Amino acid sequence: MNKLIVTQPGAGGRLQLVLQCALAPVWENSMDNLLMPFFGMMMLTLLVWLYMYSKRLGYMLANKIDAQQVATPEQMSELLPGRVNNPANNLKNLFALAVLSYVLCIYLHITVEVDQLHVWSAYVFFVGRAIHSVIHCTFNRVGLRFLAYLISALALWTMVVRCFIGLF
Repeated sequence: MNKLIVTQPGAGGRLQLVLQCALAPVWENSMDNLLMPFFGMMMLTLLVWLYMYSKRLGYMLANKIDAQQVATPEQMSELLPGRVNNPANNLKNLFALAVLSYVLCIYLHITVEVDQLHVWSAYVFFVGRAIHSVIHCTFNRVGLRFLAYLISALALWTMVVRCFIGLF
């Protein structure tokens, strides 16, 4: 494993940020394991985005709806059925907690604070969000969707609380 150590004078000592470039296989290092759910969330967002546009454009073309007729979210909701709008709603939901997930993963990677509990929590968050997206974009059973959301959110909040406690 290669390390680039950047030092900066600080009050009472030096602050060292260790940026690691992993050359080992992914499963040998917690730092690398954290990158899988990090990029997994990005890929999930891409897949939902593609699915959303395939549903919207497919419906609009089949029903001869001009794009100007759905220029606002209100018009979109009026003219397109829920099953077509659900992927768009899910895409919005993906950005709510995911931003915290991205920031936490970057923070943990930069500060080299990654451990197996953080990795497992990141995976639970990612898998929970993926399950939530599948439910939301397909049969949309709210109780199941909420359960997937709750489990993924608790995993993320576990990471947040552990990072906060680690500051002291």
